Parts: sequence; C-alpha cells; structure tokens
Amino acid sequence: MKPRIDKLFWILGPCVLALAGCASVHQETLNSYTNNFSAVYTQAQDLYLRSEIVAEGIADRPETEGSVTSKLKDLEARKAAFQTRLAALDIIGKYNTVISNLAAGESPENLKGQITQFQQGLISFDVTPITKLAQSATPFLGVLSQGVALVEDAIKRNKLRAAINQAQKPVSAILDILAEDAGSLEDILVPELKRQQDPYRSQVDSLSRRLNARIKELKSTSEIEALLEKASAARRSMNRDGDKPILHRPSANATDPTPSDLDALVLLVGQVEMSAIEFKKLEAQVQAQYVLLNTYKNTLSAAKRAFIALASNVEASRIVATRDFIKQTLELRKATLQLQEAK
Repeated sequence: MKPRIDKLFWILGPCVLALAGCASVHQETLNSYTNNFSAVYTQAQDLYLRSEIVAEGIADRPETEGSVTSKLKDLEARKAAFQTRLAALDIIGKYNTVISNLAAGESPENLKGQITQFQQGLISFDVTPITKLAQSATPFLGVLSQGVALVEDAIKRNKLRAAINQAQKPVSAILDILAEDAGSLEDILVPELKRQQDPYRSQVDSLSRRLNARIKELKSTSEIEALLEKASAARRSMNRDGDKPILHRPSANATDPTPSDLDALVLLVGQVEMSAIEFKKLEAQVQAQYVLLNTYKNTLSAAKRAFIALASNVEASRIVATRDFIKQTLELRKATLQLQEAK
C-alpha cells in the first residue's frame, strides 16, 4: 500500500507558493541550496547507476546462490529501488526549481508546467521498493503521513506560515529515507569488491603452502630468513584475522640451499608480494566505498538541515546550515574522486 504521498501536491502546492514569497528565504541562500542539491543529484545518480550495474552482474553470475527465478526476483527488486531513488531525487529537484523561480519573481501562471510536473512526481511516488530493502527507513513512512495531516490542518485553518513549516516534514522524510537507504547500497557494492579479493587471498595461501614445503627441506640461512620475513610482511599487510608468520622448521634431512633453490624461493616470495599488492588495491577500494557511502548519507542529512533552515527567521541558521551543506557536497565529490583513484 502506498503512503499518502498522492495527497502531498494539494498540500505542498500552496506551501511552495507561500514559501517563495516568504521574506525569510533570501535568494542567495536559496540559490546556494539548490545549486548544491543539483551537484548532489548528479553524484547520487552515478552512485545509483553503479549499484544497478553491479546488481545485474551479481544476478548474471552462475555461482550466485539461488534459482534463476529467485535471482531475477532479487534483481527486479534492486531495479525498482533504483528507480525509486531517482524518483525521490527528481521530486526534490522539481520542488527546488519551483521555489527558486517563484522566489526570483516568476508568477505561478508562468510556472504551471513545472508545478504540474512536481504534482505528477508526487502522485506516482511510492517508497515501498526502498523500504523493503532498507527496513530502518520504515519509521519515516509515519513521518510522511503525519506531515501530510499536519499541513492539511494548517491550511484548513489558513495558517500558511505553519503550513510552510509542516511541509518540510514530508520532503525531509524523503531525504531521511534516502539516507537510511545507504545501507542497501552498501549491501550491493561492498560485498562485490570483497568477492574480487578472494582469488588473491587464495593465491597468497597457496603460495605460502608451497613456500613452507620448499623451505622445510632446506637448512636455515640469512637469505632464507630474509625471504620469509618479506613473505610474512606481505601477508601482514593484508590485515587478515588470525594470520601467522611463516616459520622455518627444517626437517632432519634438510640440505644446504643451492643458488637454484634460492632463486625458486625468491620467485615464490615475489608472487606472494604481488598477490598481496593486488589484494590491498581492492581493499583500498573497499575502504573508499565505505567512506563514499557514509559521506553520501551525511550529505543528505546536511541537505535536510539546509532545506529546513530555508524557512527560518534566523539568518545565521540559514547561513550555517547552507555552508554545512556546501562543505558536505564538496566532501561527497572528494570521496567520489578518491574511489575512482583507488581503482
């Protein structure tokens, strides 16, 4: 069942008009907010698209658990959530466009098309595909419905100022739901990167076993001990739980290593180091992905605070909230670039 989103237009429409004419909303602050949201919109779109591509890849892999039917069902759920995220961004983007143009002096008649588009987005919006994946977002559905009721009551009593304030709640709830949905994106993107680490983890373990088997037949030398330390250091650099150093325990029949033996050991240790390096490259991507998703969530929260501050009578509150939003938008861009550089 859809939440009462379809009623929002009839409530928010008058609020948008009132908000645009509100003296507390300064054009400069409003422009800063909308420009930054446009930047967030673009970066969020890229994040959503990448998650959809990864989800398609997971569904196509033969080794993915589940029947073909269940995998397709999971993929369809992911795709539906992807479209819902885009719709949520689009609704907020259209809302921002309308209030910006009205605040700039445009008449409601000239903006009828934009307001109609905003209306259509609200009527068709359904958060269910997201809340099915992000269970923690479910409580915000109540905020959506409650916000609708409060705004409706304010308008009935002709309390437009109160209606403006109450109108923030449904839109803010959409931002909250998107922020909570970051966990669903993490469930797609992070495990896929970790899966790509598995071959290098297996290679390091296999090479280490071969190294142990070789050195067992050789007497200890400074060269061998130095090579073992290099191999152990490579393994430690992978930060794996329970990883132990490679210890040299020569057998009773161990012989002195020949140059050929040492060359073979150098080759094995070099392969261990190269596999560890590839593993760490992917680990850097994992950590960069965590940072990006956390920054994305923080940026949406900052967007919500800036949005709420637009109707504040306190200029300092508007400025602080908008500056924080600008800062978080830059942090999101930085995190996106860091992920790209980690690849």
